[in-house]
Amino acid sequence: DPDGRRAPPRRPAISQRLYVPGSGPPPRRVRTRRVGGWSTIATMTAVALVFAGLAALLHTYIWVMESLTWTSARTRATFGTSPAEAEATKELAFNQGFYNLFLAVITVGGIAAFGAEDDRVGATLVLCGTGSMVAAGLVLLVSSPDKARAAITQLAFPAVAVVLLALAL
Repeated sequence: DPDGRRAPPRRPAISQRLYVPGSGPPPRRVRTRRVGGWSTIATMTAVALVFAGLAALLHTYIWVMESLTWTSARTRATFGTSPAEAEATKELAFNQGFYNLFLAVITVGGIAAFGAEDDRVGATLVLCGTGSMVAAGLVLLVSSPDKARAAITQLAFPAVAVVLLALAL
């Protein structure tokens, strides 16, 4: 560094922490239990990111229904609303749909950060996005028990992602 200061050490990315058999002893922070050639941590992280991606896809689809097709017959059937109810709540649904889109974007940004080997930023964004999805699903479940199926659908993928990523960190 030109001014004589040293940058703080960075934690290696997941791909740099993978233990390759025959390459010497495993790094201290990697568990040595093997799953198909990957460390347990890398495997859980990869599976967590798959579930986070599925959660982002689902919330993008919810955005389409709430913000773009709210008054269509198919979307009304999905949400159980009449044409009059759909028309009366169109602006509310439009706004709510964008919340779902923003959560999906945050989650995808986290997945991309993991791909760029910035695990700290990736984990932060994925946990913020999917954690918010889980919280929203729990609010729906508690406030409208008759919508339990929708709430569980909304929170299942992100909940798996949160648990697996938390265990992998």
